[in-house]
Amino acid sequence: MIPRVVTAAGPLWESELVERARHTGALRITERAFHPAQVQRALSEKGARAVMMGAEIPWLSGRLVGAWRRLGAVVIGINAPYHFSHERLLESWGCDLILETPDPEWVAAALRAGSPTPDAPVAPIPGPTVVAVGGPRGAPGRTEVALGLAWLASQNGSCLLIEADTSPALGLRLGLSPPAHPYEPVATDGMDVLLWSADSSPAGILSSGWSRLWDYRTTVVDLGPGHQAFQEWPGQKVVVCRTSPSGIVRAACFLAKLDPGYRPWVVVNHLETDQHVSREVLHHLGVWAGRNPDATIGELNDLRWGEPPPVSLQNALRPLVTRLHLTGGESLDGLVGSQHSQVAHRHQVRVEHFGQALGPGRVYQVNKKSIPPGFGGGTRFNPGEVGAPGG
Repeated sequence: MIPRVVTAAGPLWESELVERARHTGALRITERAFHPAQVQRALSEKGARAVMMGAEIPWLSGRLVGAWRRLGAVVIGINAPYHFSHERLLESWGCDLILETPDPEWVAAALRAGSPTPDAPVAPIPGPTVVAVGGPRGAPGRTEVALGLAWLASQNGSCLLIEADTSPALGLRLGLSPPAHPYEPVATDGMDVLLWSADSSPAGILSSGWSRLWDYRTTVVDLGPGHQAFQEWPGQKVVVCRTSPSGIVRAACFLAKLDPGYRPWVVVNHLETDQHVSREVLHHLGVWAGRNPDATIGELNDLRWGEPPPVSLQNALRPLVTRLHLTGGESLDGLVGSQHSQVAHRHQVRVEHFGQALGPGRVYQVNKKSIPPGFGGGTRFNPGEVGAPGG
């Protein structure tokens, strides 16, 4: 079976690797990623088993490497051309392998040999729950819905709320001062919030938030308007629309732009109190968008700035919170801790077999951080530069 790999796109070595993999057929490149969400999609939906990356990729971090390894992926750092600082950076991030030459055949051999043995299967570690909130332009209430979902989720475990809207209002809504350090979460009563600041960018906010997913049981992202980032983010999706003729049409257009078969949750905001009007609105939403709402929110007369989500909003969102599985369940920390021994065994298998697969003729290493703390040190392979493979 040809190993499936996702690459961090951009460097020259990546283009050469893709071209050589196409000619040799040794690797199948499932995704050339320009964003962490694309890596996640390749690992979870396209069957990729490894991530190949270089230290020059600006959005990479040690947290991302750790998250991918927890998903069961082999992370291969490419240090081409060789830079001492890049090698140290890849080591500090915890890459499983660091190669100076990204040869598809060598990588494929290592991936085949480094797989867990049949008599010692490794169960995947469950990931955190991620909920992205978005919708069409002109649909007010996305931020309040994201805040309400995060607030309810925080009552059942650690929660991170990310503000990635290009028209930020979450800090003002919660009465928080601008963050002193960009891309650092702010602790609030019950949850952490990653706020927009003058020194931050949407891409930076999302990358920073992505790298922290494994620190929390639940992450809620306020993505703002637009369907591209909404569709790229992993996890469950919530679309917020307004109960007006234009709002229904915009919601229908937004849902139509998503991939076929994609079915997000729908929240209708500012629902009229008049029963006849509300029934008409919901009927037309079903006709135009082909969907009935999963939650309806009326006018929030009890909303107060600087205070938690109003009780009326919490009550309206509780059924959706249950459907999103944001209540109850085992904590992520317990799940990760209970499987450390399995993860350690998996990486010990890789350490034993990577050397046999690659053999002499290539400088490479298995990182010392491949084995979790408490299970002994890693092994460093350095067979030396004996010559090119096959030479």
